[in-house]
Amino acid sequence: MSFGGRGGAQNQYDDMAQMASMHMMMGIMKSCFSDCIADFRSSDLSQNEKSCLQNCSRRMAGSYEVVAQAQQQLSGRMGGPMGGF
Repeated sequence: MSFGGRGGAQNQYDDMAQMASMHMMMGIMKSCFSDCIADFRSSDLSQNEKSCLQNCSRRMAGSYEVVAQAQQQLSGRMGGPMGGF
């Protein structure tokens, strides 16, 4: 049982990481949608739009994954998720 020690900081870090992940996904959707969807004449996506969305989201998610790995490595070097605090 933790009394506000490292466990509390870890939970706070986990909450922040989850929030960052949700913001990342929203950013990917917004960016890819604006890049790939040209008009709203049809209720269905064209094959080009579908392909564009798949490729865009794959690239963006891959980029964010690289950044997240770098952050984890940096966090490990600094003594934990909160820099040892």
